Amino acid sequence: MPEDDLTPAERQAFAALEKMNEPSRLLEERTVRALKAQGLLRARRRVSPSWLVAAVAAGAVLYLGGLATGQWLANRQTRGIVSELQRDHTMEAAALVQRTGSAYAQAIASLARKFSPPSWPTPRISGEPARAPTTRCGSSRQMAAIA
Repeated sequence: MPEDDLTPAERQAFAALEKMNEPSRLLEERTVRALKAQGLLRARRRVSPSWLVAAVAAGAVLYLGGLATGQWLANRQTRGIVSELQRDHTMEAAALVQRTGSAYAQAIASLARKFSPPSWPTPRISGEPARAPTTRCGSSRQMAAIA
């Protein structure tokens, strides 16, 4: 309380109080001993080294278990993503092979039209597969069908 809020009687009562020093160490020890005897204070427990080692080992097991579980979950998720990417890559590769094969077939058909004599049938690009021209040496009547 600030001194300004005190009445003169209260100021006089505070002034009459005896000034106390800190209690002695002996008084503190006697008080603690009496409180322990009454069951109001418990003695400090010391942690045995075996309990400390067991607690550290349990913490390490929990940590490593969590680490292993996290790695397993991450690998499972990564495996799924990689297999999805491989599936997409396989589909893209198949489409690329199809486009390359079609471009090759169109190039061969174009060459066949350019260099074929007028009596040979002209290969068609779309629709039914066209027949490739025979070789000049006559060893084959037709080549593979061009798609």
